[in-house]
Amino acid sequence: MKIFEKIKIQLINGKSRQIRFLDFPILQYDVIYTENKKNKLYYFPFIKKNKNYTNKNKYSTVFYLKVNRNIEDTYINLQYWIDIVSVFSGDYYIICDDCELEKNILKNIVFSSSNIKFLKSKRHHFDKIIKKQKIEKCWQKACEAHLTVFDHAKKLGLNNFWNIDADDALFLISPTMAANFLKKAAEYAENNNLDAFGFDFWATKTKGRHWSFGITYTRNSVDYFEKLEKYSIDWSIYKHTTVYNIDWCFTHLKNIGQLKLKTFYTENLYFLHWGRFFGDMKNSYLATWHNGIMTYPILAQIFKDKSGIHPIPIQDDIIKLDYDIDSENCYKFAIEYLLKWKYNPIQAGELEL
Repeated sequence: MKIFEKIKIQLINGKSRQIRFLDFPILQYDVIYTENKKNKLYYFPFIKKNKNYTNKNKYSTVFYLKVNRNIEDTYINLQYWIDIVSVFSGDYYIICDDCELEKNILKNIVFSSSNIKFLKSKRHHFDKIIKKQKIEKCWQKACEAHLTVFDHAKKLGLNNFWNIDADDALFLISPTMAANFLKKAAEYAENNNLDAFGFDFWATKTKGRHWSFGITYTRNSVDYFEKLEKYSIDWSIYKHTTVYNIDWCFTHLKNIGQLKLKTFYTENLYFLHWGRFFGDMKNSYLATWHNGIMTYPILAQIFKDKSGIHPIPIQDDIIKLDYDIDSENCYKFAIEYLLKWKYNPIQAGELEL
């Protein structure tokens, strides 16, 4: 740990510098470029401004972006979600419990403004719920991160918000297209009085057994903490899983009629869940949805029919949102966006793809 450290932050319309003392941000100054002049602003970075949410639009533009992996993949994915928030003209909070990761995010992401807000998980604040639900030890920190989001949103008085695993998930469509897709999901959730509406991370893969977080629109329509404190999950019912996490607790609340949860997808969308693609193929994959089935294009191409990973039928209760996506545009976006992080524009253009 350095006693003093200066961090360079990239802004779309300028630059920012943050001064830290023993890893605590104490001073920040921005240089903002306009058409006619250069504006400088000095301030204390630990005083962050929350937007006024009291008279906000019907559909939330507040995003909670959870990150915990201090690797390059995180910056690729987080930049994508920061860009989506910009399309929404929204606000965001980055849930990050690693000081080094926080500094690396500041150094590697291009921000639309310097009002960059980090939140740390409330450690041991939710021990009562964790104990009651018998959350597995390796999932307790993830549980605390999720519940910190719910607690923070409740205290801000938000009617709804987006809860995103922002370090390992992205759609292979532009941030503008992704924002419009998410707006459709929010509209569906509002019109159908859902408590939460999650993208199809696990529902299809588990034949509809498992509702999960990941990319989730949540409405503060019920007291989630009251539900979690009142109804404990009986893990013996769920013999097909050994993953005792908060997602399964929400699945249980759905199954016993205490929460109204649904899952969504759209036709021809390509979705990338980052990780060890060949070391952990179950959790790290490229997937697409088409004609009632979910497939894994990369694995299918490499292993043909020998991998044991076959197209999976999409369950009838998973909601297909009407959104026009061309798979060719997904390929094009993957090349244009992802290669920018590995190669400069000239090198990327020379690759034979």
